Amino acid sequence: MKIYKFIQKGSEHPNYCEDFLLDLPIGRSFYFGAVIDGCSSGYDSQFSAALYGKLLRKVVQNMPFNTQEYVQSEDYVRQIMLQFVKELKLIQKRLQLKTNELLATFVLMFYSEELQEVFLLVSGNGVLCIDGEITEIEAHSEMDYLAYHLPRFSFDKWYKHHTYCFKIEKPQDITISSNGIETVASPHLSVESETFDIVHYLFIDNTYDYMPTMLQRKFAQLASEYNCLPTDDIAIIRAKF
Repeated sequence: MKIYKFIQKGSEHPNYCEDFLLDLPIGRSFYFGAVIDGCSSGYDSQFSAALYGKLLRKVVQNMPFNTQEYVQSEDYVRQIMLQFVKELKLIQKRLQLKTNELLATFVLMFYSEELQEVFLLVSGNGVLCIDGEITEIEAHSEMDYLAYHLPRFSFDKWYKHHTYCFKIEKPQDITISSNGIETVASPHLSVESETFDIVHYLFIDNTYDYMPTMLQRKFAQLASEYNCLPTDDIAIIRAKF
């Protein structure tokens, strides 16, 4: 399994990167990754993204893996999220945080080597590429943040009606990204250009895949050759199996 990751502040955010990237191998058998996007209209959105990432890291590092209790990759993700919400509500109470201080979307990736299975969970929005097929998750009208549901939280209701889940058996190439990828553009490339597709180049194309810094190399090339930079913050994890 090879992991390529990239995070960068967008040109329209002068002070902070409001995205957070979590890259967490768990022994030799499991992997957990997350891209988290703090809401720019919220308060201290870089804080909410970092808080989500730090809490997720704590939860995952303290989970009992390699047990008979969880038989599917989804079981692990559900347990991670159950504990994460408990921790988040506790932090909210202790720090007296308001809802607009906890607004963030996220995409989670969990991989089990034993099961040969990836499970993805999306809350809010994000962009996925599953074995060459790109899927954009967008809010239908108003953004559906997890924080909106915390006051009267029902895990089963939130999980069933307010997330997007994908299970991939025997995956080959999986990418998760914040929606900042949609702002990567260049004045030298037409939006309808058939000769060069930026998302395809980053998520599917295998150029430089022998380099751990493949995504950094590609973004540097896009910037130098096409003056192509994201206006929004961007976080990407690409996994090749």
